[in-house]
Amino acid sequence: MIQVRPIRRTWVRFMQVMLDSASMILFIISYVMFFAFLGYRIFRGSVEGVQYFADYIDSCFNMLVLLTTANSPDIMLPAYEYSRPLAIFFVLYLLFGVFLILHLLMALFYSNYKVRLTR
Repeated sequence: MIQVRPIRRTWVRFMQVMLDSASMILFIISYVMFFAFLGYRIFRGSVEGVQYFADYIDSCFNMLVLLTTANSPDIMLPAYEYSRPLAIFFVLYLLFGVFLILHLLMALFYSNYKVRLTR
C-alpha cells in the first residue's frame, strides 16, 4: 500500500526548495530571454532567423530547447553553414549555460534540499 504522507512531505520539501532557489531560476529565465533577444536581432532576415528566430516567443522557446541540449545541433547548424563565426554565439551560450549555470542550479537545489531534509 502506498503511503500518502511521505509523498506529500517530499512534494512539500520540493516546492520549498523551488521557492528557496527562485532567484537562480529567475536568473536562468533572464539568461535565456537575453540570448533569445540577441539571437532574434542577430539572425533577423537570415535562414536561421526564419527557422528558429521568427519572433521573440519562438526565439525564447528555441533557446530553452538549446539550453537543455535536446535539439542542440539543429538550432545551430543553419548559422554555422552560413558563417562559421556566427556559431560562436551558440557556443558561448552553451558553454556558460550548460556547464556553468545549470550545474550551479543543480548544486543549489541539492544543498537547499539537504537543508530542508535535515530540518
